[in-house]
Amino acid sequence: MIYIQKVDEITAQSRKRNEILHQCAHDLLWSAVKEEYPEMADKLTMRRQEHGKPYFVEKSQQGEEYSSEIQFNLSHSGSYVVCIVGDSPMGIDLEKLRPYNEKVAKKILHQREWAVLETSRQKERDFIRFWTLKEAYGKYTGKGLGEDMKSIFFAWDIEGKICCSDKEVFAFQWFVEGEYYLSVCVSKTAGDMKTLTNFRRSDKIYTC
Repeated sequence: MIYIQKVDEITAQSRKRNEILHQCAHDLLWSAVKEEYPEMADKLTMRRQEHGKPYFVEKSQQGEEYSSEIQFNLSHSGSYVVCIVGDSPMGIDLEKLRPYNEKVAKKILHQREWAVLETSRQKERDFIRFWTLKEAYGKYTGKGLGEDMKSIFFAWDIEGKICCSDKEVFAFQWFVEGEYYLSVCVSKTAGDMKTLTNFRRSDKIYTC
């Protein structure tokens, strides 16, 4: 399930702003866990993998930690925070539209993606579409920006479905509030995909 929440009135400097969004994203995550897994919420502790991807652990009766089956990921951009929770590996990325940077595009895009962008009449939007998919994929694998961005590529079929060169991955994307792209990569081992990729907008609005 995807949860999304608006964070209003952030007027602080950049570092403080990121701290606020980071905290709000984690608050949203715990709210989501309590909603989706109420019997597990108090048994989970967050840890981080080698490349920084967060994950949950539980404790055995003997006090030993082991990885939880509950999977999650989170992101934030602009005035929004998002998270996704489920039972399979996943990654999520949210980005607000920003000016197109050709240098960055050449650095991360596969040649097939670059061919699409070169002929695009809306480079700003199409670059963010690719960027968020690649970010979501890097968070799905746990390697983040350490992933070779050019080694994986995304494309759209004639029906508009997103295809990933990694055949073990489902990819989804939405245009949010007219200025954000939200992308998700999920393992094909995921159970109920319809439920997993549904949106739930939180009623609580943070005022920071």
